[in-house]
Amino acid sequence: MKDWLKPFIYPMVLMLLIATIGLLIIAGVNTYKGVMIIIEGKAFTEIHSGAGLYFILSMDLILGTIVTIVLMVGIVSLFEIVDKKKIQTLPEWIHINDFKHLKILVWETILVAMVVFFFGVLFNAHGHYEWEILVIPISILLLAVGVYFVKKK
Repeated sequence: MKDWLKPFIYPMVLMLLIATIGLLIIAGVNTYKGVMIIIEGKAFTEIHSGAGLYFILSMDLILGTIVTIVLMVGIVSLFEIVDKKKIQTLPEWIHINDFKHLKILVWETILVAMVVFFFGVLFNAHGHYEWEILVIPISILLLAVGVYFVKKK
């Protein structure tokens, strides 16, 4: 790695690490709220503000955490901050070879997070659906088509 890049890469990885920890804490709080609703016996009385909403929000935040982890590992492996031997111990799907591979991996992770986010929006809409809610699935479809064509090359 070029020495002049280190002052830029280290703060970026540190900020991604802080964001990851923050997202995990918020996801833990949402999961705790959902579990408390179940323990208090309100899980089936309050349909639209019950435990399921908190669990969906928590899952969405955990997927956001996975996006930040993928970005962090991608930056670390592309700029060779850590030895290649340490990176080889990670799962095969997260071995980043170039920026295109990192882009596709982040793209796919964001797609999964958007699908879960859409289910959270549907669950939180309280049965009052308007046409604006279609923006999310159309965006998911366009991003999926984009990933397909980028991978096809």
